[in-house]
Amino acid sequence: MQILKQLWRLWVVLLVLVGVSAGGVQAQEEQAILFLSSDTTEMQTGEFYTIEIAVRDVPEFWGMSATISYDPERLYIVGTASGSPVDLAEDLGDLQIGLFNRVDDVAGTLDYGVSLINPADPLAGDFTLGRFQVVPLMSGTVELVFSSANVSSLNFEVDENGQRTATDVIPQAFSPALLSLTITGDPATPPPEATATPLPTNTPEQVNRTAEPTITPEPTLVNITLAPEADVTATPVPTVVTDEPSGGGLSPLLIGAILAVLIGAGGLVGLFVARGRASGS
Repeated sequence: MQILKQLWRLWVVLLVLVGVSAGGVQAQEEQAILFLSSDTTEMQTGEFYTIEIAVRDVPEFWGMSATISYDPERLYIVGTASGSPVDLAEDLGDLQIGLFNRVDDVAGTLDYGVSLINPADPLAGDFTLGRFQVVPLMSGTVELVFSSANVSSLNFEVDENGQRTATDVIPQAFSPALLSLTITGDPATPPPEATATPLPTNTPEQVNRTAEPTITPEPTLVNITLAPEADVTATPVPTVVTDEPSGGGLSPLLIGAILAVLIGAGGLVGLFVARGRASGS
């Protein structure tokens, strides 16, 4: 009977260890990342390069708004003069709308916001939110940093006529990631652009469009740095550098503990069998 109690205790310890390991893997799951991506971070002055705004691992997405800060003396954003520098992304489909899209080359900020519209459903996963072009002007290092940003989804209610109405904004937790560029070459001038044409004052209203709630972004954000590879069109998209061990979440120490419990349980079983045979003889 004493041996059976010891066996039971060992199995309880084993189950607790496995449960703690599973809980640790769950807790280590990465949250969504809002980041900037370019085919190369080594750039030449006077050349055109494309930068994408993307999100990874977002559980539920409806809209995003951000202010991206940069050094306007070293980097020119195409569309500063002509307006609307960021192109909407194909990943969001046809049911999307640009909330705002502008550059302040004095302050060195790019403001961009995009949202889905009814009758779209919230998205999840990895996708591009927009892309814009830059022209490096002066050699050196320049960082594009999210100085403010938010990612959100919406709750909807459906009335008796089947019409959906947004009720609540659901902020999505995320980490912003900066993009660091190294520029070489002689000083260059911004490319010529036509002056922006003022938007018409009478904009047609979209059918079944839900009014988008206004979200005030945080004044400052701490940006992380992604791994060197940064290609949002690739699968998977860039991962955050961590020191966590791989191997399904089981550390060598935990594996050793589980093996020790199993060996101990096996020894007790052998002892129990040997005593049973001895008593039987």
